[in-house]
Amino acid sequence: MHNNGKPLRVLQVFSRMDIGGAETMVMNLFRKLERDKICFDFAVNVEQTCAYDAEIKELGGNIYRLPKLKNGNIHAYKSAWREFLKQHPYPIVHGHLRSTAALYLPEAKRSGAVAIAHSHSISAGEGFSALAKNILQYPIRFQADYLCACSRAAGLWLYGKNAVNKANFRIMPNAIDTPAYRINQAARSKLRGELGIAENTLLIGHVGRFSFPKNHTYLLDIFNEIHNMQPDSKLILAGAGELLDETKAKAARLGLTDSVIFAGLRKDIPLLMQAMDVLVFPSRYEGLPVTLVEAQAADLPCIISDVISSEVCFSPLVQRLSLQAAPAEWAAAAIQAAKSTLRAQHVGFASVLSNGYDVSEAAAKLQEFYFSVLLSR
Repeated sequence: MHNNGKPLRVLQVFSRMDIGGAETMVMNLFRKLERDKICFDFAVNVEQTCAYDAEIKELGGNIYRLPKLKNGNIHAYKSAWREFLKQHPYPIVHGHLRSTAALYLPEAKRSGAVAIAHSHSISAGEGFSALAKNILQYPIRFQADYLCACSRAAGLWLYGKNAVNKANFRIMPNAIDTPAYRINQAARSKLRGELGIAENTLLIGHVGRFSFPKNHTYLLDIFNEIHNMQPDSKLILAGAGELLDETKAKAARLGLTDSVIFAGLRKDIPLLMQAMDVLVFPSRYEGLPVTLVEAQAADLPCIISDVISSEVCFSPLVQRLSLQAAPAEWAAAAIQAAKSTLRAQHVGFASVLSNGYDVSEAAAKLQEFYFSVLLSR
């Protein structure tokens, strides 16, 4: 309990609570917390209802909608935050919305809260908006009371070398509900049946937002090669995002419309991973992708780009390839990996547990962390 026998309420700051890596991780943790002791509320900057909103309310959380930073009007943005925190004082504000953290975290501190920054990536993207974000993000390392990251690489990128060696830096693994991913042959057969995929059809999988970092355009080039080598193959893409239509158009241009399944936003990722034979993940950049932790828990072979942190390669199921390599090289590696006998040995599932990625353990540690930062004030 926190005070007056009520749970400690921590404000989690996101752009929106749709199904994404960081959002899913925080929801995994929220489900496992002792909610009589600690509860999460969420500040978002979209008006529309998102995928996790209903569940947040079911778990006892509140969702507050704050304005976006518009036309560079920093004063209006900070003013909205100041007013909000005056009306809703929080002992802890945990910021996952990186682009404006340098504006709202100082307001959180001013209101008396412990301000926590959290890095989930290793790049701001490309172009002018990326440059603007980088400038805006630089002060975070000096403003936040605690600097968290999903990996050392994500910490180095956002906070710099000096900061990650300080006592207020923490790595918080992208934890998952490990038992949900344990191999289940019956579930595999059932889902493949529902998707119209024969048992011997090679099913390539990908889970991720249709956005620039995920590199769906190269993934389709790889699958095109796989399909040429093995015509009885399909690609399933789970997710939504701004490049969905562009990806569908490219699949059509390559003549792959009948072989690519656009599965949309899914809440049954553990089952989907049972149905896949290999995950292909050619991201241009990542922090530490939850998807790759999930895939290893499902003992699913993974072919990933070598720009992704080696911290996520904690089992022999993961093979890294260069984005400079020809799509045919990726295709051959994916076909070979799908034949791997490692899946039957459960090496991935065991390594997820032994590397601290199980959410029950992570939730207990997070709870302990929140209470300890309040005690140390």
